[in-house]
Amino acid sequence: AGGQLVRYLLDKNQSALLPRIRSITFTDSTHSVQWLKKHPHLASFIQSSKALYVRSANPMRDDGWETAAPGDECDKDHFWSHRFGQIKTVWAGTTDHSLTNWAARAPIWEHFDKSATDEIAENSGNEAENESDTDKVQK
Repeated sequence: AGGQLVRYLLDKNQSALLPRIRSITFTDSTHSVQWLKKHPHLASFIQSSKALYVRSANPMRDDGWETAAPGDECDKDHFWSHRFGQIKTVWAGTTDHSLTNWAARAPIWEHFDKSATDEIAENSGNEAENESDTDKVQK
């Protein structure tokens, strides 16, 4: 569904929908940042701290997955970086693709909680800054 979401955002007027998306997690997604070369705002969002990629392990291809816990960061090779960019990528904690969302539920929700907390802190800082500017104007 992640690949479909990226394609949808490319096909639609992203100026209306993208600002409403606060955080996103891709689980074994099929998207590619190469699709986004002409859409720098979307490419930036998908590679920002607001995005997370959770991947199931492939025992034939992936080294070290046996000792990784759900949420442990994955090493990324050149192919991975070319396809998915600089998105933070973590292990799901399973080799079964169909269990990716379940096995990685804790790091997925931690990601959403952190994004929400960061946004609240950012908005509080902006409000304090605006109040400070208002005080200066009134004096």
